[in-house]
Amino acid sequence: MPDLEGVEFHPEAVLELEEALYWYDQQDVPGLALRFAQEVQRVVHLISEHPEIGRRWGLEDDEDVRRFPTSDFPFHVVYTARVRLVVLAIAHQRRRPVYWLHRADDDQG
Repeated sequence: MPDLEGVEFHPEAVLELEEALYWYDQQDVPGLALRFAQEVQRVVHLISEHPEIGRRWGLEDDEDVRRFPTSDFPFHVVYTARVRLVVLAIAHQRRRPVYWLHRADDDQG
């Protein structure tokens, strides 16, 4: 998991990251999982410094949930920055849109 001070990961986002890392590790491309981990870390660092950079995503009236795509991988980092930055999901761009939406309700502080 990326190690960034002041950034919290929703427990299910941690599982998604671990599952994606495992999948990339099983592919026949040396270093692919490491590249994915580094890309997630780069995106999380970027959004921690510029939380407004991500596109709003989710319910129309919930302007606090945003997403930012990873480069070279079909994932978004979904986050909210209400009081602190919380990564809600490591969401594949083409699977189950907004399945993570209930997690935003978990982070009401």
